[in-house]
Amino acid sequence: MEVIKHMVEGVFALTKLDHENILTFFGITTELDGTVSLVSEWMAKGNAHEYVQNCDVDPEPLLLGVASGLQYLHGHIPHPIFHGALKGSNILISPRGQALLTDFGLLDLVDSPFLVAFIDTINWTSPERLDDPKGSAAGDVWAFGMTALELFTRAPPFGSIRGLAELERRIARGPPDRPNDETTCRRLTDGWWKICMLCWSQDPSLRLSIDEVLVMVEDELLEALRRNRSKMRRMLMQYT
Repeated sequence: MEVIKHMVEGVFALTKLDHENILTFFGITTELDGTVSLVSEWMAKGNAHEYVQNCDVDPEPLLLGVASGLQYLHGHIPHPIFHGALKGSNILISPRGQALLTDFGLLDLVDSPFLVAFIDTINWTSPERLDDPKGSAAGDVWAFGMTALELFTRAPPFGSIRGLAELERRIARGPPDRPNDETTCRRLTDGWWKICMLCWSQDPSLRLSIDEVLVMVEDELLEALRRNRSKMRRMLMQYT
């Protein structure tokens, strides 16, 4: 009974969240096979992993929204909320094309029913969480870097590795290699790779905070805008 009470209280807290990059929850229902389910608006554009399969979609604005949503969760009062399961399929796309975080904080509500969900996100999981799956700010930052890599490559990190034991050994060795320009449609700049690497410090205490991640992402987007303006000016000069 205490477990159910704790879960209901946690879900109720989620319905009170208010941020442009957080999926709004209306409440819960038990009408689906008797299980407790969160109720939210249907997002017809699907999730971020599906959305970026169209190579014309630039993942950078989505990642700005993800970082902003995580900052809101980590700064939540009276206590921070850790996502714990960040990946492309847990980021929905709003009708306006904005990133909306969903499926967060579930591992901290009730342990056992969500262990399967943890296994499903292991490709995005930090080394320390292999031993203790409890959510943390540092774990979310590692997962942000992996989600960035996923959206740039349109594939899960460590996606070529089969078998849970082998995957855990590979994660424990450190971050993945940098993908080539063709794989990322030439969008994974040195600036973005630096952000990812700083998210992937083996020592959790040395990783960026989500506030620092957001500043670096904003700077990289501004730099991209400057590059595009310079490119546009050069193109115009060719035709004048």
